[in-house]
Amino acid sequence: MCWLVGSSEDYALGAETFAAQGKSLDERLLIVGRHPGGEHTRLGGAVVIDPVADGRLAANGPTAPWDFINRRINRRVGGMDVGAGRGGTLRVLAQMERLVPPGCGLNDLVELELGWGQWAASSGASVVCAYRQDAWQESILRDVSCVHSGQMGNRRLAVSFRMSYVAAGCWRVDGVIDFVAAPAFGTATRAALTRNGLVRLRFDGLDMIDAAGIQALAHAVRAVRGAKVRVEGANTTVRRLWQLSGFNTAAVAVEIA
Repeated sequence: MCWLVGSSEDYALGAETFAAQGKSLDERLLIVGRHPGGEHTRLGGAVVIDPVADGRLAANGPTAPWDFINRRINRRVGGMDVGAGRGGTLRVLAQMERLVPPGCGLNDLVELELGWGQWAASSGASVVCAYRQDAWQESILRDVSCVHSGQMGNRRLAVSFRMSYVAAGCWRVDGVIDFVAAPAFGTATRAALTRNGLVRLRFDGLDMIDAAGIQALAHAVRAVRGAKVRVEGANTTVRRLWQLSGFNTAAVAVEIA
């Protein structure tokens, strides 16, 4: 879930609500980032991992790679059966400006978010990625929401499509990919290909993709050496558009299944 936070006060209040919901379900809370309140708050029992406070990451330094974050999480909650249902489920609140410098590009953010999505799906944890709106460019906030299952906060910055992790090397694409959304789609696809040389994109829930979206798909595959995309569930319109696009050649490793 992508949470676009209006202010520090909104973050603190939302974090307490998130924690209270988890407590009612007997779930544990992990905060990746700065603790939003003191020990007297309802978040007092939360496990906190803050790479900046720990001295492992400079506040304005490079993006924390997913492998680094994953190791820290596993070290702190390794003794807990994360996906065991009631009493074992973990809910995670990630304060993204403590993991990624707000001045970074969309590529770094999307690569990190794909790691979160894959980890959440495999572990059964619920993850909320919090972005303080005054720390990020609006275009970044809009585009990064495409790799989340949903969005809270500023609906004006909602993206028109979503790309959600399904299984190893497989993502489901829903919504509309037009010329506005095409750059974000291309970035997300390229990041997925960097993680998995062969990527399956399920288009069962895709409402529409235009020529700009098709071009973004082709360019993403070309940008990663040896990469290949298999599109599943494409309707007749998508198939026809691909055939007419000029990219339906052996030089572009995209299979429309």
